[in-house]
Amino acid sequence: MTREPPGNRSSPEPIPSVRSPVLVTIPVHNEEPRIRRTVDRVMRALDAAPFPYTLSVAEDASTDGTLRVLEEMRRDHPELLVRSRPHGRGRGSALASLWTEVDAPVYAYVDADLAMGERAVVDCIAPVYEGTSSVVTASRYCPGAAVRRPPLVHAVSLAYNRIIRLVFQDGVYDHQCGLKVFRRDVVRSLLERAHDGEWFWDTEMLVLAKAAGYSVTEQPVTWQETKNSRTSWRRLATEIPVFAAAIVALKGSGHLWGPGNASVPGPRSLYPNPIPLPVRSSSDFLLRRSSDPLHTTSMAMPSLAGRSEEPNRP
Repeated sequence: MTREPPGNRSSPEPIPSVRSPVLVTIPVHNEEPRIRRTVDRVMRALDAAPFPYTLSVAEDASTDGTLRVLEEMRRDHPELLVRSRPHGRGRGSALASLWTEVDAPVYAYVDADLAMGERAVVDCIAPVYEGTSSVVTASRYCPGAAVRRPPLVHAVSLAYNRIIRLVFQDGVYDHQCGLKVFRRDVVRSLLERAHDGEWFWDTEMLVLAKAAGYSVTEQPVTWQETKNSRTSWRRLATEIPVFAAAIVALKGSGHLWGPGNASVPGPRSLYPNPIPLPVRSSSDFLLRRSSDPLHTTSMAMPSLAGRSEEPNRP
């Protein structure tokens, strides 16, 4: 949904087309119990922000009642932009699919669990909107952050991020926190080169951005872990091999480059037929699936693996 900032408060315009709304996306897969509350919380926070926004949902092959809830919500909020796909390929792929069809000055996404709180969404968008950073990522491990999660899960997460930091020398404390913001030119330059379509997409985008010389700012957050049905030991046993495989795949992908390297790609056009923003009507932009009169298919992005239940964030 598109909202304007309250009053006549002015803001700097360092980004071309800065009056266009920031695109804020919530990726969802089987989020029936909490998607309505998440959208309401994010909306309230963004309504108080000093920038216009369009709120969108990237739905990825949900099998519960998520689609029904989204349809109900659009009756109350017809400007909500929904992208729905029948054949899930992961959260990263769902985000990439939507972002390649919408031309916005700033792109942001936040996970549906809102483990970092809705205020963090505004805090992370502001530096990119104001032109002081190319990329902002919420961080659970940079100075000033606070984390409440099971000790073993916390230890595995710290180890994962330290390994990424050592392997890629990017200086980032937290690669997988579920809130990130990108300037338009970063998305245009890097999106096609991030080849993992699932959870590792977060890490890949940050590693690629740092390697290309973009500024990456970490915004400390207070993180409250949401309930997970798997025990910490089970998470440890199932997720570490997945983490290792993803790191090896990225290291050997040939998509890294150094700042100043002549091979650094420039921005390209991702939007041959862009969805116009701001969203204006109740019927223009609900994208539907072909197997159902309520939905159509979307373009697919490359992925290292087929769709499965994604591991929790390390």
